[in-house]
Amino acid sequence: MERIAKFHKVSYEQFEGDWKDTFGPIETEEIKRIYEGIRLPARATAGSAGYDFYTPVAVTIRPGEIVKIPTGIRAEMNEGWVLAVFPRSSLGFKYRLQLNNTVGIIDSDYFFSDNEGHIFIKLTNDTKEDKTVELSEGAGFAQGIFFPFGITEDDDCSEQRNGGFGSTDSKEVSNMGNRPVNRSRRSAGRGRYSSGRSRSSTLRRRRRNRRLKNVLIGLCCYPFSGPSGIWRWKTGGKICRSRKDTAEKRGN
Repeated sequence: MERIAKFHKVSYEQFEGDWKDTFGPIETEEIKRIYEGIRLPARATAGSAGYDFYTPVAVTIRPGEIVKIPTGIRAEMNEGWVLAVFPRSSLGFKYRLQLNNTVGIIDSDYFFSDNEGHIFIKLTNDTKEDKTVELSEGAGFAQGIFFPFGITEDDDCSEQRNGGFGSTDSKEVSNMGNRPVNRSRRSAGRGRYSSGRSRSSTLRRRRRNRRLKNVLIGLCCYPFSGPSGIWRWKTGGKICRSRKDTAEKRGN
């Protein structure tokens, strides 16, 4: 099998800012503890296709509730590959746990985004059986699978991503013809995962990709704020809905 990718942790500064943006003011020491405990995604067995993503803290999702989890993970991969993120099969089967964007698509150039390519995963407990999802700290809750993809013969896209979620909109995408590319930064970031393919190997890869019947299309995972005050973080505790918001929901 081809070795085409590598997982990294985002910097502590990036993680701290994103965690506070998601859950509000939290003590620095607590965020450091969470950051140090982050596990890189890994396969459970030699035959597994999916890399399990692990919860950085304990998470409780009641029926109908939504939670957004900053994973602290970024994915570096060769061009021509994409990382697709799904819920873990067992959680979807037992609880109808779903990703809000159905499938998360992490493009290879997301790694070089201004937010360091930080992967966020937003989940909904869509159970019809009144089941609450309880995930302990370090539990597997999502899985990522790498796929090769192809492009059309007349594709002439030359734009570069600058931001995170939604950055492929025209506002945050720069035209490569209008400004020089910092290729040294991209090359240094890829390291041994740069493609370095010859023309003949590229043609073979394109022919192989044309035979693929399914191409995953979507947006990369990136945080966006939900209703203010819904989710609270308790030091040494876990992610759960606050009593105030739960009471308001019941009152409605």
